[in-house]
Amino acid sequence: MNNMALVTNIKDSGYYLPAEFVNGQLYFPNPDPAVTNPGAKNAVYRQVFRMVVDFGALPNAALKSVAHNIPDISTAFTFTRMYGAATDPIALSYLAIPNVGITLTADVTNVNVTTVANLTAYTRCYIVLEYLKD
Repeated sequence: MNNMALVTNIKDSGYYLPAEFVNGQLYFPNPDPAVTNPGAKNAVYRQVFRMVVDFGALPNAALKSVAHNIPDISTAFTFTRMYGAATDPIALSYLAIPNVGITLTADVTNVNVTTVANLTAYTRCYIVLEYLKD
């Protein structure tokens, strides 16, 4: 039973929600000696959190920002992955984000997508943010 509990607790859960979710990924203990003692026998592995942003339509050769709603974001955060995809439901065309001509960034309040062409036909876009709370 203990082995089953351990395996279940460290699996990467496939839930993609528009709310903060602990996804089961674990990162090595924080290497910053000011935060943790890296030589400690009981070093704490860090949980990865996931947030999905319903971004809406991509912009027309511009920057578009949408609030990511990550609670209490601070300098103690480290992003581990940012990715997404967009869909043009009329042409049945799909884009990975980031991509050539599409950049993806985040700041304290927003997730930002910048395009170099008119991509407004891509009306469905989801951005996935994964991060550590150091």
